Amino acid sequence: MTSPLVGVGLYSIQEASGLTGIPTQKIRRWMYGYKASKSGKQPPLWTSPVTESVEDSISFQDLLEIRFVYAFRKHGVPLQA
Repeated sequence: MTSPLVGVGLYSIQEASGLTGIPTQKIRRWMYGYKASKSGKQPPLWTSPVTESVEDSISFQDLLEIRFVYAFRKHGVPLQA
C-alpha cells in the first residue's frame, strides 16, 4: 500500500519561501492560521490535507496558491476577497 502523499510534491516552508520569495512567516500564517490579539485565533486561508499530515510542509498545489495570494495582496486585494 502506498502513501496518499506519493506524487503530491512536498515542500518545507523554508523551501517554499526560497522558491517564491514570500517570507516564511507569511506562509505559516496563511497555511496554519495565527493568534490575533483582539479577535482571537485566525484560521488558515484554506485547509490542506498535507499540513495536517506532515508538519511544516506544504504541497505543490499549496505552493501555487500562496503565489496567487501573494500576487493578489501585492495588488491591494484584501485577504477576505
